[in-house]
Amino acid sequence: MPSELGRQSKHCRSSRSIIYFTWDSIPLLSFLCDLNLANCNLTSLEAKLMAEGLKVNGSLLKINSSNNNIGWEGAESIAEALEHNTTLEILDLRVCHLTVGEMIKLTEILKVIGYLKQLDLLHV
Repeated sequence: MPSELGRQSKHCRSSRSIIYFTWDSIPLLSFLCDLNLANCNLTSLEAKLMAEGLKVNGSLLKINSSNNNIGWEGAESIAEALEHNTTLEILDLRVCHLTVGEMIKLTEILKVIGYLKQLDLLHV
C-alpha cells in the first residue's frame, strides 16, 4: 500500500475534543484502549488504512466505527486485520452500509476469532 495513503490526515470531533491523526500513526498510539470514530465520514479506503494499523496495534480493546460508509470492503479489511490483532474485544460497525448478507459473512469470518466479545452490526 502506498505510504502517501497512510499519511492522509483525518479529524474527528467528539464531545470532548477534536483529534487529528494520520492513519499510519494508529500502530504508534499504544496508549489508546478505546478508539471512537463514529460519524467521521470514513470510507472503505480509510477503513482499509485503519485495518493496516490494527494488525500491529496491541492496546486497543474497543473500536466504534459506527455511522460511517465503510461498506463491505472496509469491514472485510478490518475483519482480516483482527486475525493479527489479539487485543480487540468490542467492534461496533452499526450503520456502516453493510447488507444483511454481508453482515452474515462478516459474522462467519469473525466467529473464528475467539477473543472478540462483542460485535455490533445494527442495520437500519
